[in-house]
Amino acid sequence: MAATVVSAEAERVERVSTAIALDEFDVRSHPTADRPEAWASVLDDTHLPWRLQEPVDGPSRQEEWVRRIRFAGSAIVDCACDPCRGTRGAPEIAATDGEYVGVLITRRGREIVEQDGRTAVMTAGSLVAWDSCRPARFTVAAPLLKRTLFLARSDVARRCPRLGGLTAVDLTRRSAVAPLLVSYLDSLTVALPTLAAPDAIGAREAALELLSACLTPDEPVAPQSVRAGLYAAAVEHIDRRLGDPDLTPEQVAGTLATSLRTLQLAFEEHEDSVAGHIRRRRLARCHTDLSRPGTGTITAVAFRWGFTDSGNFARRFKQAYGIAPSELRRLSIRAPCAKSRPSPRASTGRPDEPAIPCDVPAL
Repeated sequence: MAATVVSAEAERVERVSTAIALDEFDVRSHPTADRPEAWASVLDDTHLPWRLQEPVDGPSRQEEWVRRIRFAGSAIVDCACDPCRGTRGAPEIAATDGEYVGVLITRRGREIVEQDGRTAVMTAGSLVAWDSCRPARFTVAAPLLKRTLFLARSDVARRCPRLGGLTAVDLTRRSAVAPLLVSYLDSLTVALPTLAAPDAIGAREAALELLSACLTPDEPVAPQSVRAGLYAAAVEHIDRRLGDPDLTPEQVAGTLATSLRTLQLAFEEHEDSVAGHIRRRRLARCHTDLSRPGTGTITAVAFRWGFTDSGNFARRFKQAYGIAPSELRRLSIRAPCAKSRPSPRASTGRPDEPAIPCDVPAL
């Protein structure tokens, strides 16, 4: 009986530790006089305890908000704030529940991070790691938008014993893998709310492997983890450039500074190809537009999403959906859109885009 109780408790703890939770904080909802205290409380909760100092003079966007996704004992925290500064000393370190490594990415603005006698001046795209167990200082010099991945320090230290010599170092200047980690976190932030809790563990492990490759570029890293980051970066790039007729597998590989063969291997792990993925995403966008009245002629829709030959587009579209573009357009005019297109089976996951069918048979 006792063994059964222990087993049930272990299962409960495992469910809690792998649960995915979303929190949002917006200090702008507080009265102006209460905002400094509210902001300090939010930072303590989402970024570990810091002692905030006097504000930094500089331009202001009046933005102070945080969005946090907790998963598998880790967290991704997006934050926007005005110029400010803070320090972590012995009192703040002692008040911290747990030990973490913060992987900080500047998305907009400028921030200075100091730790272990080193200073990293961060601008858009910069990536640094900092250790919650040692004193640190930050200065936000301009309105900032940043993302921080919090990982258990023990997991990072196990993969990188020299962590103490690599904090407050701009890893984008040190490792070619750093942009892959940035892109992977972009995609992971979108995907996490839709993942099953056990899948979050694999997502965390992929992030740890990519971070390990950034911190220890001379040591081998699991190829599958690098390919996972490469795939995520490629998918993100493709979705941003779908309307560009020059978007090709070669262009994607060149942008990500990898070989076409390596990129193809990353897609093969998902039983896909780069060209097939681009084509299906373009067809899916065209399907969405053609399902809605007033989105332009069939040729205009095809060209909008990167097709350059209307005849080839029509053949590909009918092969994928079993209906000609012209027939779908007629149906969209005669009947409500919801009745005229098949139920979407997948989406980009972006909150500002409609769900679109992207699980089109490979062509």
